[in-house]
Amino acid sequence: MNQEDFENIRGEFYMFWNCSKAVGKPCLVGLLTGNAAVAATNEPDDIIVEKARAAASRLASKAYRGSVKIVESVVTRWQIDQFSRGSYSYVGLEATGADFDVLARPIGHSLFFAGEATCRTHPGTVHGAYISGLRAASETLTSLIGEIEIPYPLIPSKDGSGSRSHYATAASSQVGSSMVTPIPPISKNLSPLGPQYGIRSGGDHNHHSSSLRSSTVPDLPHSDVPHDEYYDDSSDSGAPSKHVDHSKLDLVESALMKLREERISHDNERMRHDLVMELGERPVKPERLGANPFLIFQKDFWEKCRQETDLAKQKASGDANAKAARNEVRAALGKMWREFPEEKKIPYLEATKNIKDENNKKSDEFRKKLRQYDSEAEDFRRRWKEENATEPSSEERRLERILDDANYHNRTKKRKR
Repeated sequence: MNQEDFENIRGEFYMFWNCSKAVGKPCLVGLLTGNAAVAATNEPDDIIVEKARAAASRLASKAYRGSVKIVESVVTRWQIDQFSRGSYSYVGLEATGADFDVLARPIGHSLFFAGEATCRTHPGTVHGAYISGLRAASETLTSLIGEIEIPYPLIPSKDGSGSRSHYATAASSQVGSSMVTPIPPISKNLSPLGPQYGIRSGGDHNHHSSSLRSSTVPDLPHSDVPHDEYYDDSSDSGAPSKHVDHSKLDLVESALMKLREERISHDNERMRHDLVMELGERPVKPERLGANPFLIFQKDFWEKCRQETDLAKQKASGDANAKAARNEVRAALGKMWREFPEEKKIPYLEATKNIKDENNKKSDEFRKKLRQYDSEAEDFRRRWKEENATEPSSEERRLERILDDANYHNRTKKRKR
């Protein structure tokens, strides 16, 4: 056998799609590719249909090969369609994913390409064509209006409008537009309460911190929050302020909770990774096999029952090509099981009992492994937290100190009353 003899017909109806459920009637879609697809563009419909019938006949059982008939046919010639020049793309022997990117590359700023052949991740699919359309639309829009700058923060707080205006002004001096809000620089002097509560770094840093205000938390008057030696104090005496604004202390508490949650979440991720590395994944519950004697019987007698049901329908209808529906076969199979002799049901009942015993055995082993794993995991978590838990950051401690001082001030105030 010489492979070259099949070169021109290798792609001739090499695949059929069964579309019967979508159409509602027996329907097949035959595909051609390669040289066979090119040759089909010049062949009449009746020859192409006959080739499809012959290919479909080879898929049928020997008893029905001679009875395969085509009631209706539609022939498409995508190869010569002026808008497609082919149905969808095929990857060559030496092609790589980069070839899809090359096809997707626009020409200048005026010609953009879309289609499944330009989608590297989903070529040859409808959703690949859709994804490429979104990408081409984005490229087109960018060529018209430029890159879209994302403001920071994306959604400012209601009482943070002043901070947003400050950044907009700063942005206008940098890029010539007041519509873009740059990301504020990171500084050790920043605090959720504003820069005036930053770490004392020696010397006067107010000139620096005035341009680094938080965009999400409003500035708090220095006298509104209790202080300690970790913070700058506006009063000459250095004594704590006498008034506490509880609405602004809520901001402090909210910022503290956020930092604490982030730290704990990060620790949990690390602990989870180390747990899997040491103990492996948690045991998965085993799948239970179906324990039904009728289901086992059905596997053995389905084909025999289907053939008998088809013959009965052909005799009743007078149509030699009539086929019994799936539900009709099931109904006949159920009747066959009910009429099956009891002594012949014994092997199926015993097989069902064996399956149930095996399911119970697997379940017992799973529960035993699960108890052991959970016990070892609990011990591991306890040891891990003692040895590897992250200490609260300096920012957390500062915020805790503010809240502690505020609570102390409130208690002192109540005692004086």
